[in-house]
Formats: sequence, structure tokens, C-alpha cells
Amino acid sequence: MDITLKADHGKYLCAEEGGGEQGQIIAGRQAGLVTATRDAAGAWETFVLVDADDDSVAFRSHGGKFLCAENEGRDGVLVCNRDAVGAWEKFIPHSDGDRMGFEAKCRPGFFIKAWPDGRVTLDQPMFNDAPATEPGPYELFETSVAIPGMRPGAGNGRPPAGVVRLHGRGFADDAGPFLGLTSTHMDAINLYWTDRDRLHDNFDFLASMGMDQRVLGMLGWPGDEAVSPSAPDYWEALAYVIDTAFKLGIRTEFTVFADLFSVPYLQNQSARRAHAQKVIEFLTPRVDAILCIEGCNEPGNFDLWSRYGSPDDLVDVTRMIGNALGVPYAAGALFGAPLSTTGWGDEHTGVSREARILIDGCPCVSVHLDRGTGVEGLWRSIRQPIEANNTVGRKAWWNNEPIGHDSSVEWFNNRGALSRTPMQPTDLDLHRIHAVATYVMGASLHNWHTEGGTGYSSDRPIRHEPGAREAVAARAVLPPDLPNFSAKNWHWTDNPFETVEGCVYDRGMRGRGTLRTIGAVHSDGRVVEHAYCILDGATLRARHRMDLTQKVYDADLGAYVDAGRFTVPAGGTVDVPRALDVLYVGRVV
Repeated sequence: MDITLKADHGKYLCAEEGGGEQGQIIAGRQAGLVTATRDAAGAWETFVLVDADDDSVAFRSHGGKFLCAENEGRDGVLVCNRDAVGAWEKFIPHSDGDRMGFEAKCRPGFFIKAWPDGRVTLDQPMFNDAPATEPGPYELFETSVAIPGMRPGAGNGRPPAGVVRLHGRGFADDAGPFLGLTSTHMDAINLYWTDRDRLHDNFDFLASMGMDQRVLGMLGWPGDEAVSPSAPDYWEALAYVIDTAFKLGIRTEFTVFADLFSVPYLQNQSARRAHAQKVIEFLTPRVDAILCIEGCNEPGNFDLWSRYGSPDDLVDVTRMIGNALGVPYAAGALFGAPLSTTGWGDEHTGVSREARILIDGCPCVSVHLDRGTGVEGLWRSIRQPIEANNTVGRKAWWNNEPIGHDSSVEWFNNRGALSRTPMQPTDLDLHRIHAVATYVMGASLHNWHTEGGTGYSSDRPIRHEPGAREAVAARAVLPPDLPNFSAKNWHWTDNPFETVEGCVYDRGMRGRGTLRTIGAVHSDGRVVEHAYCILDGATLRARHRMDLTQKVYDADLGAYVDAGRFTVPAGGTVDVPRALDVLYVGRVV
């Protein structure tokens, strides 16, 4: 897999000329010189990560040459000019939380070191002018992909650290709070049986993006992807899916029950409790690898209530598993309109009796959003996190399967709606803005839902689906404890800002204003404000004095970047430019 290494001083490791021949001299210097002078990663700054042996890796340059500690590392020289991996080309990864260090296997205690002036050498770490045994700042790098057992250093995609638990409305582990981000990987168990190469490719990609996976414990849709716990090697397959992923730093959200009509022996409560006990015994030694538990995928969608039990039964077995493991858990997905089977409602209508039992019965709520566009066109799915947050109250909630235009899973042909939507956002824009809105409105987990991830409608590897980079960018720009902020809808009087011109939807989607300007405020004064669909610019009036940073999305970098810092007084105004979305992050002062 490809990897880039970003040094402590913000520059990327580079094999000049993409590597060179051993003994070759270019411009008076040895070919294959390694530097750390580049602001962005291109071909020369991208290496192929090679598994060298049980505990070491090698780096192959764009030109096909391997990084080498010249003369067994004795001279402190690193070059990229070897054709094969030998003892001098092997490096042992070391973790320091979000960053990685690389120790030469041929010379223990000596690491790849990037100096602030751009030199790259093999050297000992130093602490208080004395040699140290662990890598320091100059020996640590942000990696774009996971080393086995590790996670990339972008955003909150850091290495797992102990058991996941609820921290208020959000997730936390031993390293602190984090924003959950999963990819649909519904058919992972089936891929273990039918296409293990694709399964591993999916794992590699998710690890490179710092995403976790959502795996369904059973499938029964038409086709050859059926998964049932009655299969002779079911538990072996599930162990492989969870354990292999976790070696790459990928935790698993496990959905225990789905499609009960395809698993007849689980269609009564005593059988489901017996299966839940097996799940507990299986997952207990793997609890560090579990992100969260969802009891059932869309329980109302296959008539659980009238044929196979009740919502109270589902809450019962989900509590049984969740309490035994001690991880966050939700009973089953509240499934949104227009194909609603649980009637979870919106901010205007309330919820069904069954949905209320699922909401009240567990510490978390799993929500599946629309499969249509509604009255606001393609922006509908971005408004829905507001409705979901209003519906669940102060419960922790997950945007667990967003199915709309910002997903590659499309159940209606709404492509024509693009021409009717102001500013014509692309699917990638909607992926990103929807993810930001989800987090700002208090969700502890956002799911990147794709056709390739479901398996039943596509045989594409997940890496070929759109929107992963955009979802990662959304998480990276936001505080990791954002679910514990208080979310504010655009028209609420305690939103940090008043949108002076109001909502453009009220004027037929035209003129100045925003479609929504949603916010979140922490009790310590931190503020996040997200304005989107800003047609002709907008004016925001501050309700407090605030120090703010404006952030806009840079598609070339695949990240939100700073576009200015300023202080706005209470009652002062901020002029928002025409844009698909703009973020303001700061603090009340």
C-alpha cells in the first residue's frame, strides 16, 4: 500500500528523483538522496509500504528503489537506491499515539530522523542532551496509512487504546474522546468465504483512511451473499473479520441481528437470548476490537414487531450484550421517511410507540436517514441530522446508515434533482457537508455508506467508492468531544449567531442567507458554527464576543483550511461568502 511520511516540521519525506541507482551521482550528490523539504506529497514523496518480516517494514520509492541505511547505518546516511530488501532496508515501526517512528533493524536504537532544515539522517533520539531509547519529535512522522496494529495520524483516526465507552454523548477510550467514523462493510463475513482478496483490499483502504467498519452478523438478501450463524464455520469467519481488521487498527461496529426471516431458528426470544450469550462469549476476549453494538439492523423493516416478537424483546437482548461487554450499544435503527417502518418522525411529528421503546431502552440510538430527497432537494439529508438530534433528546446517537444522494446507495433516481438544486453540489460535496452536519448536531458516530460496502448491489472494492476522503476531512476539522457540545438549530435564540437574512428556503432557494446555519456550544465556551448552501452570501450577527477561525474546504488538499482569524464583538456581524459551506471554530471570550 502507498504511504507518505510527514515530519514534525510539517514537511514530507522525499526520495529525490524518485530514487536512483547505487553509486550514481546527480548534480554532485549521491542519487536517491532522502530529504524532508516538501509542503505536499507527490510521486517522490509517496512510498510503497512493504511487509519485510514479522516485525519490520521496508519503503519502496516511486522509482522502485528501497530506502536503505547505508553501511549498516554506521554513517548515518539514508538513501533510496536499492533494488531489493536486505538487512539494511528493514525498519521497525514504533508508535507514539498519532505518530510513528522507524528504527533501523540493522542498527538498534537509531531511527529515521528529519531535521528542521530538511536533512534526513539515521540517528539516535536525544533527550536533555543524552541519547534516548524512544523516538522524539524529529523521529516521529504522521503516516497516511496504518502500519499493522496502528492507525493514521489524520483527524481522530488514532490507534485504538483500550475499551470504547460512552463519554457523555460521545465515544472515548483510554486515549481520550474521539469522533466515531465507520464504513459500511456489511458483507465482510461473506467476503471471507467468497473473495478474500477483496476483503483484504477493503481492510487496507479503511486502515489508510482511519475508518472503522460496520459488519452485519447475518444477511438474507437475494443473491449469493447470505450469511447465517448456522454456517459450520460462521464463528471462524467472524473471528477472522474482526481480528484481522483490528491488527490494522480497525475496530468493528457489530450488528448482531438482521433479516430474521432468513434465520428461522432465531425467530423466538429464547433462541435470540441463547445466540446473544454466544456473542458475549465470543466478543468478550475481543472487546478492545469492538467500537459499539447495534442489536438489529432496521428491525421494523422485516416485521419484527408483529411476527417475531416486540421492541421490548430487542431491547432485552441488546442490553444483555451491551452490558456484558461494557461498550456503547443501541437496540436497532430508527428508519426514516419516506420508507419509514418505525415512524421515528421529525422535529414536527414526534415518534411511534415502537421507536420510543428503542430510544428509551438503551444508552444510544441508531438512526438511518432518508432514501429520498424531500422538499429541500439534495440538501434534505443534511437537514435530517437536526431532526434526529431533536428526536432522541440528550441520548447519544449514531448516523448509522445514511441513504441519500450523499451516499452511493441510491434507491430512487433523483439525478435530475441536481439541476433543480441551487449551487449544484456534487455527491462529494454532500458527503462532506452531511458528515459535518451530523457531528455538529451531536452524533457520536457517522457512517460512510456505499454500494461497495453493502456487497449485494456492487462488487466494487470500497476504495473505488466516492466520499471517504470527504468524510475523513469532516471529522478531522472538528473537536473530538463535539457530541458533548449543545447543538443549536439555525433559528434558535441560543445559537451563537443569528442569520440576519434568514433561511433561503423560505424565499424559494434564492437571495442572501443560508439554507441552515447550525451551531454547537460547549459549557467551557468553545463554539462551532456551520453554514451551508450560502447562495449570494449571508450576514451572521454574533450573540457573544468570540475569537473565531474561518475554515473553508480545499478540494485539492482534501481538507478544511484556515481562511482567516478574527474577533467579533457581541452584536457584531460576520460577512459569509458565497459557498457550499463555511465553518467557524473558536471560543466565547
